Amino acid sequence: MLFRSTNLAMPSLELWADLNSRFDLDEIVEFSYAWHVWEFLPERNTAPNAWDQELFFGGSAHALDYHAGIRNLAKRQLEFVIPACVKYLRGRRGMALDLGAGLAVQMSALRNAGLISSAICIDTPFVADRGREEAPEHMWIGGDLRSVDTNLIPSVDLIWVGNLLHHYGPNENQAVLNRFAMKLAPEGVLVVQEYVIGLEGLLGLVAAAIGVHFALTTSAGRNYPESFISAIVEEAVPGLVFDIRADGAVSSLLFFRRR
Repeated sequence: MLFRSTNLAMPSLELWADLNSRFDLDEIVEFSYAWHVWEFLPERNTAPNAWDQELFFGGSAHALDYHAGIRNLAKRQLEFVIPACVKYLRGRRGMALDLGAGLAVQMSALRNAGLISSAICIDTPFVADRGREEAPEHMWIGGDLRSVDTNLIPSVDLIWVGNLLHHYGPNENQAVLNRFAMKLAPEGVLVVQEYVIGLEGLLGLVAAAIGVHFALTTSAGRNYPESFISAIVEEAVPGLVFDIRADGAVSSLLFFRRR
């Protein structure tokens, strides 16, 4: 089952109105379509590497849609991401590692706010290539998080898992976190940004709507409850425990640190 449902009461008219006024679901739909579009292309079965199809380079309309979607989505969420990080990161961090960095909108914002000194950004090659152009101040690694060489990565003070978990199934998520967990310094912080199902009110409704969309239109996408996210993070990094959750209009930030 691609989408883990949650028991949500029928939303009131006021809640629907609030949803429509605070967030445009069309943006999520466009972003999700762009991200998964290669799964439905015939070239996917013949290209040497499905992640590096020529369709996603140059002026490809699909590539432009994808890049615009992830950029706009990340920028929309900065209005709550930066204040939450100022409050809950508890001081300046050194180097950050961004898993599934997109175009590094969050890392650039954190650096500009003085919350990190530098960042290593990992994403699929066609995204990393564009990221190097738009945010050359970061170190970029193009590759699949499930197989990229982790020996290239030093110890970091912050691991950022931003809007990534919904791309993978439960076992893959655990495997990805396990691969990078050893890179977190003893006093480091791990932050997960996700659409968390099971929350009350607007956030739960948005997460459920996105989850349904992923379930109907993709082969892998799904959303997870806070309990699952906490379990896989704490399994990957011994001694790391959930600290606090900060909620925005659409997604949530979950902060994990050693006690």
